[in-house]
Amino acid sequence: MEDDIYFVCIFCGAKARTREGLKVHTRIYHGQHEYIPLNEIIPYVDKQIEKMKMLERQGKYDTKRIVEDDPAVIIEMQKIVKVVPKNQNENEDLLITNDVFAKAIKNSFASVGMEMDYNDALQIAEYLLNFFGYDDAIIENYFETDDRQILYQLEDFGLVRFETSEYSVLKEIFSSDKWKTIRVALNYSKILEMANKVEQIAIEKDAEKIYEKLPEEVWIR
Repeated sequence: MEDDIYFVCIFCGAKARTREGLKVHTRIYHGQHEYIPLNEIIPYVDKQIEKMKMLERQGKYDTKRIVEDDPAVIIEMQKIVKVVPKNQNENEDLLITNDVFAKAIKNSFASVGMEMDYNDALQIAEYLLNFFGYDDAIIENYFETDDRQILYQLEDFGLVRFETSEYSVLKEIFSSDKWKTIRVALNYSKILEMANKVEQIAIEKDAEKIYEKLPEEVWIR
């Protein structure tokens, strides 16, 4: 039907019915890319189009076929299993706000005896969450070296985690049959746990102050 709406591959113009199908098609035929420099986009796309035409001449690809009807894509999509993270909240619309993340960061440092000003924690939270947007995990390559140092500290606290994923690709198209990506994921349950720990930490500190105020003779036996 002419009114059908498709997702279109920016590299070769292939049409897909679903985002998932388009992602698999892109991974199989065009590889994984964090970004392509602006001055390399046009030559790269031209190269990809020529590659797809060559595959068509070899009988390995049909440019008129919808992505989800491509045997190679069908095989890969059958391997995909939806995995629900253990820390995923039942509320799918849950978002970690800057304030919640800042409290979690501040309280995590406090839990190991390190003081951090809330405004400093808020600045870190806002900076990092800007990368994530509405996603709970993103490619690690988005971050600079200094950013990763912060993330490694937050990983020690359990607020984020690094995940490595492997993707299978067709050997007759690529020289390697495995692609690896590293993603940084927000640990929702730990962030919420530490954000709500402020009262407990405050109580513990007040208890410590009580002992500080006791006169020295109390400790003499």
